[in-house]
Amino acid sequence: MYKCASNPCQNGGICTELFNRYNCACTRRYIGPNCENDLIMEHNSVCQFEFNRCFRIFRLHLDWYAAQAFCVKRNGRLAVVDTTEKQYFLETALRTLDIDEDSSEFWIGASSNGNSLQWITGGAVVNARWPPGVGVGIHGYYCLALSTHYNFMWTELHCSSSAYFICEEGVDPIESSLG
Repeated sequence: MYKCASNPCQNGGICTELFNRYNCACTRRYIGPNCENDLIMEHNSVCQFEFNRCFRIFRLHLDWYAAQAFCVKRNGRLAVVDTTEKQYFLETALRTLDIDEDSSEFWIGASSNGNSLQWITGGAVVNARWPPGVGVGIHGYYCLALSTHYNFMWTELHCSSSAYFICEEGVDPIESSLG
């Protein structure tokens, strides 16, 4: 039976038959198994020209690895929150969102290798923003997220957990000249 016969791909996605399943190739604006999630509706953007970066906050649940791959596909990376200024900037941006959940996490671009925390850029994590009384556990392989439960301070999660995420992208020179 042909899986693509029922046109499972939405929003202009192209269906490809695979063995016992199908795959949807989505247009740049959509994501999801059936191209059902509109990226314009699923993210908020905040740009900080002092950092020469835009941070795109995605309210899609992905594991850390898939979130990083998603950001790379958009010519970015998970946010590297390596300064106090970036941390406060993101905390302020996240507070302006209408987040329904009591406890939501947002992946950022740091993980532990079992012994130490490292940014995806290769640098060591030094400007830690842990909640009072909570420190880094680093007992195994974890990834970092900003947590609503801790007022957008840091928390460690298993990298395979699902969370929202923040991509960091370079500012478009045309966009920055308009500002």
